[in-house]
Amino acid sequence: MLSFQAPTTFSEPLTRSDALYFTITTFATVGFGDVVPRSEAVRLLVSGQILLDLVILGLGIRVIIGAVKKSRTSAA
Repeated sequence: MLSFQAPTTFSEPLTRSDALYFTITTFATVGFGDVVPRSEAVRLLVSGQILLDLVILGLGIRVIIGAVKKSRTSAA
């Protein structure tokens, strides 16, 4: 809303998908970096990739924790 009410506050008008991209990038702490998606479609694609990577990371951590718990119960 601020982008449309005061256009000079941002370097370009921001859409809802742009806001979603920046929100996901910030919460995932991947940073904005030197290489950035310029189009709205690519920002949505990158957002999906970040979310998928977080899911995969979470599943990997879950598998590792499960293996550790299983080894602890079998060792006891």
